[in-house]
Order: sequence, then C-alpha cells, then structure tokens
Amino acid sequence: MLDCTNNFFKNFFGQGEENYNFTYFSLPHILPIFIMILIIFIIYKYRKQIRENHEFDLKLRLWISFIISTVNMSLYWLYVYIDADITISLPISVCQTVMIFSPFLLLTKNQKLFDIFYFWTLSGSTNALITPAILDNYGPTKYRYYQFWIGHTGIFIVIFYCIFVLQMKVTFKSMIRSITWLSIFSLLGIYANSSIKGANYLFLSGSEAGTSILDLLPTYLPARVIILFILVSILFTIAYLPWYLMSKKERYKESIDNISLKGVVTKTQ
Repeated sequence: MLDCTNNFFKNFFGQGEENYNFTYFSLPHILPIFIMILIIFIIYKYRKQIRENHEFDLKLRLWISFIISTVNMSLYWLYVYIDADITISLPISVCQTVMIFSPFLLLTKNQKLFDIFYFWTLSGSTNALITPAILDNYGPTKYRYYQFWIGHTGIFIVIFYCIFVLQMKVTFKSMIRSITWLSIFSLLGIYANSSIKGANYLFLSGSEAGTSILDLLPTYLPARVIILFILVSILFTIAYLPWYLMSKKERYKESIDNISLKGVVTKTQ
C-alpha cells in the first residue's frame, strides 16, 4: 500500500510523459476554461452583493490570493526538487509575473498594478489559454496540469474581480504604462536569453516546445521584437477598446445632460 502511494506521488508530481501529447480543444483543454468563465460569470452576477458585504469580499479576496500564491509557489518547488532548469525556471514571463503580484493587486487594489496586469493578462496570457504548449507532455494525471490551469485561469479571475466587484478601470494612460513596463521587462528577457544558453524567456528566442501561435514569428531577434511589439500594440488597443467606447458613451451622455440642464435653466429665467 505504501509503495503504491509513493509511486503515485512520484508519478503525479514527476516530469512529463514523452509519449503523451496534450490535445488542443479536447476536454482537458476546454473544461478548465469553461470553469473559469463560469466563476467569472458568478462574480459578475453577484458583484453588487459581494461589494456590499465587506467581510465576505475580504474573505473571498484572501482565499483567491492564497490559492494563486500557493499554486505559484508550488511551481518553484517542482523546479527545485523535480526539474530544476535555469532556462525555464526564472520568473521572467508575463504569466508568472502576474501570478506573483496578482494577490498583492487583489488585496491592495493598487491601480498602477491593475493598469499593467489588465493588458498583460488579456493580451498576453490569453495565448497561454488558447495554445498551452507548455503542457505538451502533461495531462490530467500530472500535477503540473492542474498547477498550470489554476494559475493561469486564476489571474483572469483576479482581473475580472477587480473590474466587476472593485470597480477598477483603465484609461489610455494605463495602456501606455503597461506597454512601457512590458518593454522594460523585455529587456530583462533579452539579457537573460543572451546570458543563459538555451533560455527562451518571453519567447524572444523562439517558440515553445509544443505547437503555438508564436510558431509563425521569425526567430531573428530584431525582426521578432518588432513584430511582437506591433502585435502587442494591436492586442492592447483591442483590450482598451471597450473602455474607450464606454468613456465616449459617458461623455456623450454628460453633454446631453448638460444641454438639457441649460435648456431648463433658460426656460426658468
């Protein structure tokens, strides 16, 4: 019995299986995304009740932060005790950075962090959900599968919790701030890739092991950086578009209200 238990945990927490290929848009792929959407929908539906119940709101934010922090720390435990590889284990990635700091964002309601992470998550981490190439050899029988999905869907839940419950917003300046910090972060990625043989942080040296959208990009660094910057700018603009339209609608409504108010004042006089 003890040997079976030990073998199970060794296999569960162990390295990926070379003969296993993660299939995109299969049940193991779609189910975690569906659960994420369901949780976000529940948060949206009960946003007012959560917001008005301050004690429940705080407990919920603490639990979400605890889960994301624990799952993220467990990844580095795996790196240290199972498969320590400096080419992939440093926290120089969009998703890992958001995972590390999203609990701080959720608990402090820091607007500057939200400005950055809103765009990083919706524009950068979405690729990880659509093409989770890192799971090429990891299925539901491996802990890495659950760690990946809890962590990546968790940061989306944090962002939409900030929007629906905490009523945080982004502006055009937010987009500029996010692009600026991503550019600075990219310099760190380029330095790490040039200093560590085989490293591919921020996917600036090439694509991931599995099939990914990034396979379409050239491997030549200057061309890759330029194309990625253009692509990121487009994705950030798309992510900002709903806020721009809402802001434009609010300004239009305010102008109509002002005109109506002036009309009432004029008639009164």
